[in-house]
Amino acid sequence: MVVASGRGASTVWRSNVTLIAAVCCWLVAAPQYGDAEDLDAAPLQAEAGKDPLAHLSREQWQERVREAKRRAQDIATQIRSQPSPELILPTLEEEQRIASERVLNDVTLERGDIVVTDKGSFVFKGSGTEPRKPADFVPLAEVPIRN
Repeated sequence: MVVASGRGASTVWRSNVTLIAAVCCWLVAAPQYGDAEDLDAAPLQAEAGKDPLAHLSREQWQERVREAKRRAQDIATQIRSQPSPELILPTLEEEQRIASERVLNDVTLERGDIVVTDKGSFVFKGSGTEPRKPADFVPLAEVPIRN
């Protein structure tokens, strides 16, 4: 297996950057309270309509931003070190094998159709209604040319 590279990798990279940016925004804006049951709703209700972070000093705010950046960097490092299964792409050989299996089992094949697989080019000599078998495909080089 190969980790995504090329044009698909830039999409994955943009997705990861977007995810990290969203996490950073959430971490910066999230209240720094303990457990939900420790939260006293009365002061928040009294300040309804006000910014819940307005009470922070400049230094406290900057510390929260630094901490959020650190957590986001930790998450980004973790994402980079453990690629998810969605990012793992099949090798070229696996893609060719899968494509060959797909074309050999194609239900729309008709007698005389030519298919190209990872093993070469073949002419379909079987029936369109019966299950496929290896004998239904004759190498193109062995088929006589008609004038």
